[in-house]
Amino acid sequence: MTSKRARDPLSLTGVGAGVCDMLTATIPICRYNPMNDTEFHALIDEQLHQLEEVLDELEVDIDGEISAGILTLEFENGSKIIINRQEPLHQLWLATRSNGYHFDYREGQWVDSRSGQLFLDVLEAACSEQAEQPVSLRG
Repeated sequence: MTSKRARDPLSLTGVGAGVCDMLTATIPICRYNPMNDTEFHALIDEQLHQLEEVLDELEVDIDGEISAGILTLEFENGSKIIINRQEPLHQLWLATRSNGYHFDYREGQWVDSRSGQLFLDVLEAACSEQAEQPVSLRG
């Protein structure tokens, strides 16, 4: 199956970030996130600061630092996880040693745009893998 991307007409209005993925010629899967930039930044900032607080309480040694709106997690083995915002798409992006993820905000949660997994589930699994021990971020 080939993947084609087409612009969602809503993205041309300047309101929110509409994206329509054409998985086949006949089955479009469209996502539209109607929040404005201010709401998006507030949600991201809240998520990053919550994570920073949880990291401070962990028994596992994971250093977390927010700089320019990007949260970098560094592990004892030198590996890193990067969490940042993608403003034009209103997405939360996660880069781990093994993969990259793009999360849309749906019904009060950050949900991976490809797999449907929740952000904290993916992040916990990645942190556990990179810390080489179980990590719970649900403080």
